Amino acid sequence: MQVIMYQANAFADKPFGGNPAGIVPDARDLSYEDMLKIVRLTNLSKVSFVNQVDKDNFEVRFFTSKEEIDFCGYTTIATFYTLANKGYITNISQGVVKVFQHTKIGTNPIEIHFKDWNIEKVGMYHNTPVSLGKYDDVDEISSILSIDKEDIGIDFINIKPEILFTGKYDIIIPVKSRDILNKLQFDSQKVNSNTITRDLERIVEPRFHIFSLEEDDTINCRQFESMSFITECACSGTANAGLIYYLKKNNLIKNSEVLCKQGEQIGRPSQIYCEIINDECEYPIKVGGRGNVFFEGVVTIKD
Repeated sequence: MQVIMYQANAFADKPFGGNPAGIVPDARDLSYEDMLKIVRLTNLSKVSFVNQVDKDNFEVRFFTSKEEIDFCGYTTIATFYTLANKGYITNISQGVVKVFQHTKIGTNPIEIHFKDWNIEKVGMYHNTPVSLGKYDDVDEISSILSIDKEDIGIDFINIKPEILFTGKYDIIIPVKSRDILNKLQFDSQKVNSNTITRDLERIVEPRFHIFSLEEDDTINCRQFESMSFITECACSGTANAGLIYYLKKNNLIKNSEVLCKQGEQIGRPSQIYCEIINDECEYPIKVGGRGNVFFEGVVTIKD
């Protein structure tokens, strides 16, 4: 069996930026085992498999080389950028096309913004994150990040890290400057050791999302995954949805929109546009960015 496959970067409009993902735009005839084979063959960390129900609705499954996962934010952006770029979603000259993604965690509205027939950005709506409370053990976090405990927080504001569930468990951690953000070193062995406190014991495969806040509401951030073979992520859609929720909840930003810059420390710069919507809508957070398709090919699956 042969299937068409694309590879695209999310949250960057140039090659070697953002996070790469694989996209199979027509996965109707593929089994679970076929999908695993494709991921392992391509050696990508995430691949999406799409079943187009009609012109506005897309069933999407996400796989790693080990298993199917519930959801992936950056792969969602890469997927719908690719579907629009390759004609699976009808382009328009100006304005926004709205479609719906159906995954294991539910339905997400997706917006594709066009200008002069070109894709400007893709936006993903997200539910409000669920707070699991403050992360009180600053000594433990500073040890994991190889920084001083005084480096954690924001000057002149009494604020602590917080655990949020955004589809995955994220620990949102403020640090006091971009220099601190740049120099920190994540020690995954300390996360996976037997010395962890109750704060970490109640979280499954935590992601550490660390940020510094600039005066113009630009956010610089880094994300580390303790259980992933790729320790630092170039970008994250869901974690930055949690971040803008944390920022707005704690009155740390003036406006309802921020630009999050991520991936610069690993040479894959990403820009994630985040917006929190103030009205009583079902999906009050929107995360978006650009993309680029850098590979197109055919994968052969042998019986």
